[in-house]
Amino acid sequence: MRIAVRVDASVQIGTGHVMRCLSLADVLRESGATIEFITRDHPGNMNQYIQSKGFKMHSLPNPSESDEQQNLSGYKEWLGTDQVTDAEESIQILADTQLDWLIIDHYALDKNWEDKLQSYTRKVMVIDDLADRPHNCDLLLDQNLDRHVTDYALLVPKHCTILAGPQYALLRPEFASWREYSLKRRDTPMLKQILITMGGVDQPNATEQVLTTLKRCPLPEDCAITVVMGSRAPWLDRVRQVAQSMPWKTKVEVNISNMAQVMADSDLAIGAAGGTAWERCTLALPTIVVVTADNQRPSAIALASKAAARVIMSIDSIDDELGDAIKSMMEMSVLTAMQQDCKDIVDGNGTERALSALLSHCGNDLYTRLVTADDEHLLFDWANDPLTRAQAFNSDVIPLETHQTWLETRLTNPDHYLLYVIENHAGAAVGQARFELNENQDWVIDYSVAPDFRGQGLGKKLLSAAVAKLGGQYPGYAVIGHVKHVNLRSQAIFESLGFSHDKDENNEFIIYRHKLGGVPQ
Repeated sequence: MRIAVRVDASVQIGTGHVMRCLSLADVLRESGATIEFITRDHPGNMNQYIQSKGFKMHSLPNPSESDEQQNLSGYKEWLGTDQVTDAEESIQILADTQLDWLIIDHYALDKNWEDKLQSYTRKVMVIDDLADRPHNCDLLLDQNLDRHVTDYALLVPKHCTILAGPQYALLRPEFASWREYSLKRRDTPMLKQILITMGGVDQPNATEQVLTTLKRCPLPEDCAITVVMGSRAPWLDRVRQVAQSMPWKTKVEVNISNMAQVMADSDLAIGAAGGTAWERCTLALPTIVVVTADNQRPSAIALASKAAARVIMSIDSIDDELGDAIKSMMEMSVLTAMQQDCKDIVDGNGTERALSALLSHCGNDLYTRLVTADDEHLLFDWANDPLTRAQAFNSDVIPLETHQTWLETRLTNPDHYLLYVIENHAGAAVGQARFELNENQDWVIDYSVAPDFRGQGLGKKLLSAAVAKLGGQYPGYAVIGHVKHVNLRSQAIFESLGFSHDKDENNEFIIYRHKLGGVPQ
């Protein structure tokens, strides 16, 4: 498979979105897929890190400080531009590409963006945490606690598969590998090793506030503190200075590659309520969670409701609340209970479950590609198949020279003629679809299933795939189908896909009509 991932990291966004996409990309690559990333060149990006992991990376330009950009707010500010511009720039990268999957992990992108990319990919997967906007996708994953399929029921197409809950958390495999060791280590609870991880960027500098407040806490004399940060964290040097003044042995680790082991060897974590919450739960690591962004609140509240974390709901509350939270965690019974509650939430195998769901979509998938001159004899044989000729309005056998002229005319005039071959996932051609733009600016379709694939129920899927492909290029146009009265099977297919229908004025055939812009159901 060929897969592209649209995701960003920045000082504002943090690193979590890229990290979870890399977790999924790693297992996809192991399954034989080719992965490439499309990321915007924001300050604090992870482009070099993505490349260091062996993935091809396309960089979108960092928008200049224009008036338009300065007026952006919310998650639009994270994107740095509008969705139309981002889609157009992404299409420039994918213009000569036909993807099997396009994976999108960005709070600023939604159905408007996804609609524009439909014709460049067979399938679309969205990774989300918010359930606050519509998507046009085939697979959606939200790994948050207390997230349910019904939260997205009205936000995605009916055919979309929804993976909801932390059992689908996109974690690197080492967390599952270290789980047994970590659980066994916690048979005897203690509080000697504290881990502080407020995110790879930690733009608000919560780490320094935590360290400063810890100085006043009655930690054991033999306690040790490990701080983990990313190399792009803007307050890294400041945190290092504060670490040197701590009354306990305190070290600052940067861009570590063994986070699972570090967590497994820790007794208590103080961390942000982002994706690392599921890493900590996998390893049953008790945590004091600090909410560092508004979108983390639902997840933090859910963790607290399951007694899987002690939550500080704002960075501004660290100074007032961290001391009491630390005192409660010094009770070994509290640590023991939280360890148990954590391990019951996540087992660390979510990435494999997501991979399985993604691959299961490919088994009966159809891929629509443009016809080329190399398809001349394939189309000629199909066109002269006896059953095809019997269903056609002109049943005469087509001479090869006539076919060659017909094909050349259409290949050289793509603004009025679009010809597609439809293949299954194994690469076998299962049928064709032809579109011709008429005087009313409607696309008239003629399609057929290949003789060797008849009787397999592919007609509906073939027509749906072809119309969806056209709709990605010409949203708002209409598709017209002309069907003989005796062709009951084709009539049933058009009607099952929601085409409206009427008789032509001479009652020679039935006219079916569908407005482009969505995939027929």
